[in-house]
Amino acid sequence: MRTLLLFSAIALAFVSCKNMEKFRAPIEGLTTNWDSTTSMLTDFISTLQNAQQELQSKYAQLTIPEGVALSEESAQQFADLKKNYNLHLGDLTELGQEVNDFVSDWQSQADNLTALKNDLSTGALGSETMEKVENLESTVESAKTSVEDWQGELEDVRENTDGLVEQFRAMVTKLQHN
Repeated sequence: MRTLLLFSAIALAFVSCKNMEKFRAPIEGLTTNWDSTTSMLTDFISTLQNAQQELQSKYAQLTIPEGVALSEESAQQFADLKKNYNLHLGDLTELGQEVNDFVSDWQSQADNLTALKNDLSTGALGSETMEKVENLESTVESAKTSVEDWQGELEDVRENTDGLVEQFRAMVTKLQHN
């Protein structure tokens, strides 16, 4: 009887270890993918913050030099350019909020990944392990897609604001030469 119990315990431990090993590769792959995606998110956040500062600075420079006489029509055109530029800055603020919301969710999901890695190291993975891995992989793919979309939105804002700055400068140059 003792031998049977000992053999059963050893067999159970072997099966348990074997079950843990089948999850090792998916969890380790997910971890690698998660880390590289986290780096991508961090890089984008830095880029976004720099763009916000840069575009705010450019907005502050949209001023009419002293001594340049403005007609009512020119004054309205300048006001419209600044208003449109400001609208694009608002788009950038909204984008920043969307990114912040996503990052908050990302950080809470990182806790789930940490729990999975801990469960793998302690041999405490359960039947829902693959579902958790798949959910986290889906989160990674969503992050990658979101970063691509956000980069496009940021590029659109930059192009639009650069165009407005060029229009502003062209109008100033024209008025200075009149």
